[in-house]
Amino acid sequence: MLIKEIEGFAIFHLDSTGHIVSWNAGAERIFGYREAEVTGQPFALIFTPEDRRDGAPEQELERAASVGSANDVRW
Repeated sequence: MLIKEIEGFAIFHLDSTGHIVSWNAGAERIFGYREAEVTGQPFALIFTPEDRRDGAPEQELERAASVGSANDVRW
């Protein structure tokens, strides 16, 4: 699948509970986790402790549930 090979952007898919089900080469390069390490893990692991404290993962899941996806740019 072409998305798996894109290295400039982290692209991943979640199940309805926010657990990672796919992870592309860009996500591996940017976050440093191999797909096998993160598959089945809560996607909150990619957020900083401050973002987790502020509820950013839950906010993104709510947006995805209401709109169908959630795009974000983080540094």
